[in-house]
Amino acid sequence: MMRASPKLIRLGAKLVYSTLFGGNGNEATLAAGGIAFDSLGNIFVGMDTKSTDLTVAPAATPGPFQSVYGGGSSDGFLAVFQPVVTAPVVHLKYCTYLGINAQATVTGVAVDSVGNAYLAGYTSDPLGTLATTNGFQTVYGGGPYNGFVMKILPSGMGPQDLSYGTFLGGSVLDQALAIAVGQPVLMMSGVAQDYCLTSSGGMTATVTAGGTAGFPMAAQAQGFNGAVALTCTATVPQGVCSVTPASVMLSGVAPVSFQVSVTTTAAVTGAALGGGPGAAGLVRFVVGALGVLILCGLMGRASESELDVQHVRGQVFRLAQAGVVLVMLSVGLAACFGGPGAAVQPLPGTPAGTYPLTVTGTAAGATRTVGLTLTVQ
Repeated sequence: MMRASPKLIRLGAKLVYSTLFGGNGNEATLAAGGIAFDSLGNIFVGMDTKSTDLTVAPAATPGPFQSVYGGGSSDGFLAVFQPVVTAPVVHLKYCTYLGINAQATVTGVAVDSVGNAYLAGYTSDPLGTLATTNGFQTVYGGGPYNGFVMKILPSGMGPQDLSYGTFLGGSVLDQALAIAVGQPVLMMSGVAQDYCLTSSGGMTATVTAGGTAGFPMAAQAQGFNGAVALTCTATVPQGVCSVTPASVMLSGVAPVSFQVSVTTTAAVTGAALGGGPGAAGLVRFVVGALGVLILCGLMGRASESELDVQHVRGQVFRLAQAGVVLVMLSVGLAACFGGPGAAVQPLPGTPAGTYPLTVTGTAAGATRTVGLTLTVQ
């Protein structure tokens, strides 16, 4: 139940008007609401309500802007009271729901010289139920709350009473908390939480293939407090993009630095590595040398006056054994060191060109990106 602020004569010497107003639910659960007066002394009150049975006015068709509760956990409303009347004129001149199917409230009210009411407030995602007639921002920005502004002429012409409605918010948290009418501007205040990613060393870098390019960056808080996860995506062939550190903690308005690095790859040309005379050549060499040794041994023994045949046979046998060992050793060495050489396939490396990079920050469901450019020579 809402109690309208009492109207006092100047210096507070006398109570002129006071009333209760409400329904089957609670009023002013999210915010205290707002109050304003027009030039005729009518009292304009706006706030949130959980009541589904508020007295709406005027009762005659087409009635107020929205005569039915919006359906969420709370809706906003605007009520206009005439403090001094004579029967049959009623005190409640006008009352309308705002028709927001969400958690919504009205935080401020202002009235211009012709009786238009300006409402400031905030709402969770209304799923398309907040009317954004002629609005600056017609789509909910995201986050737990967006601010909003509505302009209503309490004339009893149904939906036509609303001449302006707009969201004011991004993807983190935004709340419109106060509103005032100037000539010819409308002034508001509130709170906003956001952050952005900026480059502190330029948005472009040039590197030779095989080198590493660095981009000094910073995350700048705009009323946002919390951790921001950082990633980098790039289509650089044979290249890797990384962010150090992988997350930063924002608090207040102080910027926090981080580094984006892109490592490229140098090209590798084809070449022949290893090799030698090969297994077959090594075996032929050893066998030939062994044959020469045997032949020389036989010729030397044949020239002696006293030839011992048995002794010669023993020498030949021992030489043959040594030859077998040498042949096996040569085959093993050839297997280890290969044949004529092994070819290495060429690698292209990172081609010369210009490549886009995207750095992304993610926090509390809010994503912010910044684009960078890498040139490889």
